[in-house]
Amino acid sequence: MNMDAPVSGGNGLPCALATSETLVMPLEFGVQTRDGATPVVSVRGELDLATAERFWKFLYAVIDTHGPDIVVDLSGLAFCDAYGLSAFVRAGNRAEAAGGCLTLVAPRPFFTRVLRLSGLDERFLA
Repeated sequence: MNMDAPVSGGNGLPCALATSETLVMPLEFGVQTRDGATPVVSVRGELDLATAERFWKFLYAVIDTHGPDIVVDLSGLAFCDAYGLSAFVRAGNRAEAAGGCLTLVAPRPFFTRVLRLSGLDERFLA
């Protein structure tokens, strides 16, 4: 098997890029909005050096468009490095400067531990 070839998701479409080290999951995110409700951003995949800038720019746009309060659903987050943490801090700063807050919900155990170790759990977890 060629370890640098796309891996099929069962339907013939590539779902990840296989390398000799790991599977790379692309970062996917989107926002759900309803009148009068706080927007909810869902994130799925790996938040890291390669994806963090695109993600925090998206969060900025959500804050600027839908108001200063924002909820981020982390149930699909598979990995987060220091650049990913920085994206949350930057977006949190933006929300707070606008009079709101960024709240992280449904983190997986690995990410709850990362937030606790970094001291960001008290700032961001509901």
